[in-house]
Amino acid sequence: MTSDVSQGSVLGPILFLDYVNDICRNMESKIRLFADDRVIYRKILNIKDVGILQTNLDRLGDWEEGNEVKINPNKHKSLSFTTAR
Repeated sequence: MTSDVSQGSVLGPILFLDYVNDICRNMESKIRLFADDRVIYRKILNIKDVGILQTNLDRLGDWEEGNEVKINPNKHKSLSFTTAR
């Protein structure tokens, strides 16, 4: 981020939450925020779900760019779950 609040301040976490609270707008996939981390996920049942998830990831990238949040691509992970054996 290009600006900040002193670490350890009472106001810092409140300002940060206010800053990132709009990240969930216009998201059709589920998103969870953990401090300064985020998880976006969606149950993929068909090709349309893949497109929706990608659109949401693009929106997340646009939000980060528009809010001048620097992302670290080395910390991104993709994980798939299946019930198939």
